[in-house]
Amino acid sequence: IDKIAFEKAGIIKKEIPVVLADNNDEVFHIIKNKADEQNSALFFAPELNSIKNIKYNSDYSMSFDISSKDITFPIKTALAGKHQIDNHLAAFTALDILRKYFDLNDEHIQLGILKVKENCGLKARIEVIDSNQPIIIDVAHNPSAFAHLMDTIIECSKIDKWNIIFAAMNDKDYSESLKIIKAYTNKLIISKPHIERAETLDNLYDNALKLGFENIIKIENPEEAYAFGVQENYPLLAAGSFYLLSDMPQLKLIRKS
Repeated sequence: IDKIAFEKAGIIKKEIPVVLADNNDEVFHIIKNKADEQNSALFFAPELNSIKNIKYNSDYSMSFDISSKDITFPIKTALAGKHQIDNHLAAFTALDILRKYFDLNDEHIQLGILKVKENCGLKARIEVIDSNQPIIIDVAHNPSAFAHLMDTIIECSKIDKWNIIFAAMNDKDYSESLKIIKAYTNKLIISKPHIERAETLDNLYDNALKLGFENIIKIENPEEAYAFGVQENYPLLAAGSFYLLSDMPQLKLIRKS
């Protein structure tokens, strides 16, 4: 984590304010040292603002109040999840600081956070493809991301069983990810993106079988896996790799090189 923090600290510019949300001591000291070196003011978001009254909505959004010493500020965001709380706290704190330099009012901030996916071109972050079945896609590809993903969609939908289309790269800890999704899986549909690093169906199947999955379906082609999941007319989640999603032409996602 210290290596990542050190690399992130590289974006700190001379005399430009820095906002930090993580209270990890190791991270804090690395960022603070770099900020001091650059003569940049360091703001610790949780000391300035707090988030209360968190509500998960059935449209897979999230609502909450941000409170500071001066105001309580209602927010609705398309980026739901407990893992997003610190991100929103840091973003709001940064925007609050920027008010001194730009013409930003409350409505600008509320609308910007509400439309963050459209404004930033974010795809496959608990993205709802069909709200009726429902069908959700997400780029979760490690155990931590899968834990946050499942917690969030269960909180929002109150649906505790899903057909899950799953694929993984062979250098990822996908066994731990499978352990996390097992309790929420009706049918596990394993697939293989068209990329050399993708784990084979046989290895995915063997791992899932060892973990106790009972209803495992192997469909190598992601496009066919998605079509199968749709025709099942059962809550459907596709996750595990952006490569998996980009090989489903129905979703019209562009693969990054």
